[in-house]
Amino acid sequence: MKNNRRMKHWKGIAGGVACTLTVPLALGGAPVAHAAGAGGGAEAPLALVGELPGDVSLNNARFTVRAQPASEIDEAVNVGEVVPSLELPAELVKVEGNEFSLGVRPADLGDRFIGSDGLATVSVEVYLPDTNSISVTMASLRLVDGKSWSDPNHVVETAKSGAGVRAAAPVASKPVRVKMKPHPLPSAVTKKATRSAAARSAGDVGTQSAIERLLKTSNRTAVIGATYPIGDQKASMFHGSNRAITYGAAVNYSSWTASGSKSISNGYEFTWASKKSMRSHRTQVRYGLYSHMNKDGIELYRTWRPIVETGVTGEATLSSRPTWNKKAAHCGTLPTGSWSRTSSSGKSYSLAGGVKIKKVIGIDLSTNRNYASNSKLTYNLSSSTRKLCGNNEKPGLAGKIAQYRN
Repeated sequence: MKNNRRMKHWKGIAGGVACTLTVPLALGGAPVAHAAGAGGGAEAPLALVGELPGDVSLNNARFTVRAQPASEIDEAVNVGEVVPSLELPAELVKVEGNEFSLGVRPADLGDRFIGSDGLATVSVEVYLPDTNSISVTMASLRLVDGKSWSDPNHVVETAKSGAGVRAAAPVASKPVRVKMKPHPLPSAVTKKATRSAAARSAGDVGTQSAIERLLKTSNRTAVIGATYPIGDQKASMFHGSNRAITYGAAVNYSSWTASGSKSISNGYEFTWASKKSMRSHRTQVRYGLYSHMNKDGIELYRTWRPIVETGVTGEATLSSRPTWNKKAAHCGTLPTGSWSRTSSSGKSYSLAGGVKIKKVIGIDLSTNRNYASNSKLTYNLSSSTRKLCGNNEKPGLAGKIAQYRN
């Protein structure tokens, strides 16, 4: 948001969700949950803040918001099945100019939509009837103390029990922020969608999605970290269990573009052996291709999004050393010994092209991993190689760290 006054405006979001289950029998698949509307007097804590370009007005926008199933349920969806998501009422969205906010009561989601790791994922679809354009994104939320939401990359992953799920203690309470860009719906899609809507209901434009079906899956390599030892010194990395990493998603209206992300907690741990070589550290992530259709089964767009880490890890040698040592303010010379980055209070590791999916959709997608005691890298420091530099801060606070000679 642009200032504290605007943030205060978003904090006053109220409303509840009544949930019922229905089954789209004509299209088959698993039960799809639909919210019945906002009600009650309970306040819905701020979950997400979205922003579209400054010249876009959201006054006439139509929002479709869904909670994706918890990871344990999402992983069990088979190819060809409908994703059992929860549609939230539009009343939970508040609009101001080209920005919007979404409030969600944790109690309305429950265990089906909040995982045992405290993670929930929401998708937001904005349809602009004035320009017949659409924008879609998704983002994960972390349940904090059982009653509020925070960006998963801004919390310490210390498990607590509360409200039937594990929560986390916040470093700083920061809502998830997303930027969205509208894209024109292809004319052929618009004609099919509006024709089907007119035949069914005069008040339904037909250009909002109602059904999400899994078409296929693909296992993709993702870079989650990198180490740059020097000389005879070695470095390693540890990827612990129940550690959430955020992987990028993509949407295709007429061509593929990066849009949104999802955080996934792994169910395994792995320590890369200490080596002298510079290398990237990699996981394997199962991605799903999804078709998003209106109520009549007319496809509006497709998405690729992460489902689960498979437990397969890897590494790749890096040929060039970064020149972060040129900025003295981001460097430090330490005593000899072993140094590890374990604190999540600094910047996270991020890589715009971390998910290697370019051969499938023409672009790679992002990765983002925060540091913690169960997600760390380690350098061995000798008398002549005691200098560490970060790419964007001092080594203990930087997203990426490299080793140099004194």
